[in-house]
Amino acid sequence: MSDIHYTTADFADLIRLNDRLSMIERYLVEFRVTECPKMDSRVADPDDPLADYELDAELGFYLREDDPEYREDEDNILTMRRWISLKHSEQSQLNDGRDHRLWNIGYPLSEIEQCSLMHDLWDHDYSSEQRALTPQEMLRIGEISVEIQVRHQMTQDVESGRWSE
Repeated sequence: MSDIHYTTADFADLIRLNDRLSMIERYLVEFRVTECPKMDSRVADPDDPLADYELDAELGFYLREDDPEYREDEDNILTMRRWISLKHSEQSQLNDGRDHRLWNIGYPLSEIEQCSLMHDLWDHDYSSEQRALTPQEMLRIGEISVEIQVRHQMTQDVESGRWSE
C-alpha cells in the first residue's frame, strides 16, 4: 500500500470524477447514435460525393484553478489528446455499464467502480502528451474538454470532375 493517505473527501472527488467521465461517455455514445446514421446515409447516397467519414473525440484534462501549479496565463494541461473513435465506438467499452477497474491496481483506485474513460485515464500511457495520471493527479483535475471532430472524406477525379467512390 502507498504511503499517501487519502481522505474521505479524496474518495468522494475520485467518485465524482468517475461520474463526470461516465456522463461524457453517455454523451459521446448518444452523439454517435445520432450522427453516424446521418453520415452513413450520405455515404450510401450515390448523389452525395461523401465517400467516407471519421468521427472522433479528443479529451483534455486541466488543472483546477485552486491548484498550486495553476497559472492564469498558461494552458494548465495535465494530460491531453485522449482520442476516441466515435464512428467505431459501438465496438468499444464506452458506456457499457461495466466496472472497468482492475482489482490489483492498488489503493485508492481499486476501491472505486470505474467507467472505461476513468480506466483509460489512469491505466493507459500513450505518449508524453497523452500520459496516464496517478490518483493524486486525478484529484487535481478541474476541467475536462471534449472536442468532437467530423472529417468528411471524398475524392474528385481532376480530368472528369467526377467524385470517386
